Amino acid sequence: MSGGYAAIEGGTSWFVLSLLTGTPCDVVKFDGRDDVIERLRRVVDARQPCVVSQSDPQHPMPAGIEVEHAYSLLGYTEQDGKLYFILRNPWGFGEPAGDGINDGVFWMSANDLATVFEEAYFAQVPTSDHQ
Repeated sequence: MSGGYAAIEGGTSWFVLSLLTGTPCDVVKFDGRDDVIERLRRVVDARQPCVVSQSDPQHPMPAGIEVEHAYSLLGYTEQDGKLYFILRNPWGFGEPAGDGINDGVFWMSANDLATVFEEAYFAQVPTSDHQ
């Protein structure tokens, strides 16, 4: 054992996710491909652990979003014909303004997600192992 969750500080998202799940991780780059958002929907539907991040310290970030930090992808929803992803800051606080509750959980439109973040990592956990 490597000390459990409490011993994890920093590191690359894929490595930490792999340590936590014991499985390899895949990466999806937000490089303008049209299939990225649909792939993230499939990852959420399959209940695969997933995080999104932006590692470029020069990338402009919206207020409340940390650069060089990973956010877990909890789900998605559609509202008024627009797709939103539900994200969580693992610190349990710190998020864009909006819902009035500083619990680290927030919604972000699919378009903003693809612009703000550079990549997503998801664990290749077999569906039957985590339901």
